[in-house]
Amino acid sequence: MDKAFMACNSFSVEKGASTPNIIQAETKKLMMSIAAKVILLYDASKMGRTSFALFAPLHAIETIVTDAIGAEDRAHLEESGIEVLTAD
Repeated sequence: MDKAFMACNSFSVEKGASTPNIIQAETKKLMMSIAAKVILLYDASKMGRTSFALFAPLHAIETIVTDAIGAEDRAHLEESGIEVLTAD
């Protein structure tokens, strides 16, 4: 698989992407393991939250697409090597 587009229920700049459903988390981990590139999609309401099952730590994400992100969070992610794109 060339690219895996992953949505999440929660995202933290410290921990990464998570979901409350452990089965979904395991499925997403499997899909990410065979993808050449992982692109995470989330809206601003998911930011700063954490759910039960972490499926994508920061080091596993190449690109994030979101509708809004604070300057400090964007800088932290970009310093971690993650491309951050905002969709208006």
